[in-house]
Amino acid sequence: MNIVKKLLLCFSLTLFLIPGCKRGEVAIELPEIEPMGFEIPDEIKNLYERLHRKGDSEFTIEEFFGEKVRIPRPPFEKEKRLKDREKLIGTKTSLGKFDEAEKLLAQYLKETNNSEDALNFAGYYYLERNRIEEALKYLFEFAQKENKPADWLQLIGIAKEQLLPQKKYEYLDHFIASFPDSHNFYKEKIDELKHDKRKDELMNALKEFYQKFPDEKRYYLNETQILLSSLEREKKAIELYLKELDPLKDIEATSDLFKFLERENRFREYKKLWKNKRDKKSILFLFQMCLESGDWEGAESVITKFISKYPDETYLVGRLYRRLGYPRYAYDYFLKTLSNQGETEELLFEIFNLLTDISLGSVCFDTRTTSDIIFTFDKNPGVSGGFLSLYYNTLDYDRRKDDFEYVKGQIINLSFTYEFFMYILKKYPHTKNADSLYALMMHQFKNHH
Repeated sequence: MNIVKKLLLCFSLTLFLIPGCKRGEVAIELPEIEPMGFEIPDEIKNLYERLHRKGDSEFTIEEFFGEKVRIPRPPFEKEKRLKDREKLIGTKTSLGKFDEAEKLLAQYLKETNNSEDALNFAGYYYLERNRIEEALKYLFEFAQKENKPADWLQLIGIAKEQLLPQKKYEYLDHFIASFPDSHNFYKEKIDELKHDKRKDELMNALKEFYQKFPDEKRYYLNETQILLSSLEREKKAIELYLKELDPLKDIEATSDLFKFLERENRFREYKKLWKNKRDKKSILFLFQMCLESGDWEGAESVITKFISKYPDETYLVGRLYRRLGYPRYAYDYFLKTLSNQGETEELLFEIFNLLTDISLGSVCFDTRTTSDIIFTFDKNPGVSGGFLSLYYNTLDYDRRKDDFEYVKGQIINLSFTYEFFMYILKKYPHTKNADSLYALMMHQFKNHH
């Protein structure tokens, strides 16, 4: 019964209001729009009215039968209201109503609980108005929440453009703390310190970087050498190179040292110095120096003396030749090691890795007999026999071509590589290098397909 009465009451009120509206006696009041000096587009009017409705971004307040009810807004409406808020702030700013715009901005940040989008918007809002300190405050909070390299780099870039060195380094330190395992972000700071000529801080940063990333030895030595040279401390730079370098492992950094010695006109001085020394490191430095300068006879003489002094180091010499880019010499020294000292898993893998280098060509021609004596392979034709049969019977390669012997050598090399591959897997079925072995062998097959 109560429901029927309410419906009748609503119907009666409707009949009463409609004639009144026509005569102008009853008006529906909209929120007051601020007077402006030009006609406001309908889109802006609707936007303004919608934003000034009672309620907030989460709820709207509607009246039903005289009762005010809070109704949750749909998610898409909330998102639209927030975007409308940004547009309204921009409109207020364009009209010069900065105080009102900032109040709306503060309300926007509060409603969204300082969301990433709101912080980013606030940062660029103040940036466009050239209020750098306020802009950086919001962008910094945004970068901390998002924690993406691009955001930090953007923040550092703004600080650089505004000539704010302390802010720049503050952000760089936060950047490094956020991504402690990435050497590129440390290098960002090192580059900035170099640019600003903050040499004491640069030296400390380089030492910290090398302690954190010891594999970046070449970068550390090169940057430190440049810094020390700018301080006219070239001798200290050379001492650092000699202390840190391993001539067997640090091939490229050792080459950097020789170039530095040439620039300083001290190449011959150190060549003479190393000739008079008998320790391994000095002899290997001298050997590489001879190769760098094209002195093949000198290099061969040095390595012969080295082997006579250290006869058990043929494996070391083989590795050195391999890393210097001389696979044929490396192969010879590996076979000497195999013959004199016996096999090890590490040595076999080095030889296999060397055999998969397609630039070797017919490396096995001269050593095939030796290798057959050293190893005991399956004497059945097997896959290696199939390789040769495939080559001679089905490829129909033109024997008159200049590279016939080279191609034949490649096939023989491939068959020997496969024998080696099977031998290692049979002898060391649980080798830690299994993945690398399969990957290299498949790559070899692909190259000869």
